[in-house]
Amino acid sequence: MIYRNATPSDVTPLSKLEAQLFSAENYPISQRMFRYHVRRNRIIVAVSDEGEIIGYALVLLRKRWAKLYSLGVLKKHRNEGIATALLTLLSEELKIQGYDYILLEVRVDNPNAIALYERHGFRIIRRTPGFYKDGCDALIMELAYA
Repeated sequence: MIYRNATPSDVTPLSKLEAQLFSAENYPISQRMFRYHVRRNRIIVAVSDEGEIIGYALVLLRKRWAKLYSLGVLKKHRNEGIATALLTLLSEELKIQGYDYILLEVRVDNPNAIALYERHGFRIIRRTPGFYKDGCDALIMELAYA
């Protein structure tokens, strides 16, 4: 497994991966938006030994804080530590670069993701009712570095 920063040539594979990972109510990222994020924000990809992108993490960068916008791993590769590795790499990088904290939203009906984020030190700071298109609430979580 290789973890690296996404490049413009990764936009199409990322779009295909996104279509497999997220349904419409979860605000999937378009190919156009992936192209934008590769240039303006940070995307780290997990690449299999066969050269396939099987996971990614997208972080929106602000002046002093960041937002984990999306994290996804192909279903057949879940529970292999890929999401943990992506989160660890991003978190370490942001901490070194002087960011104060990371925010994220997660569906309240996704206990596996919530548990993953809590294992990485994120804490729930509030609940946003009806955040997702299907009416599901979101938990807003934060990982502070200071």
